[in-house]
Amino acid sequence: MRGVMPTKSTSTKTAAAEAVAAAEAKATAAEAVTAAAAAVTAAAAAVTAAAAVTAAAAMTAAAPRHRRCRRADRQHCAQSDRR
Repeated sequence: MRGVMPTKSTSTKTAAAEAVAAAEAKATAAEAVTAAAAAVTAAAAAVTAAAAVTAAAAMTAAAPRHRRCRRADRQHCAQSDRR
C-alpha cells in the first residue's frame, strides 16, 4: 500500500512511555530527597534541644550555694536560706 501514511509507530509510543516513566522516577527521587532533608532537620533540632538541656543542667549545677548571692532577684538566696 504505497502512499498510505502509517499511524503512530511503536517506537514513538515506547519513547513516550519511557518519558513518562522517567518523569515519575524524578518526582519520586525529589520526594525522597525532601524526606531526607526533613529527617536531617529534625535530627539537628533534636541535637540542639539536647545541647540546650545539657547547658541548662550545667548552669544549674554550677550555681553558687552560698547564703548571700549577688543576683538581683535574690531568689537563690531565699532558696539557700530554706536549706
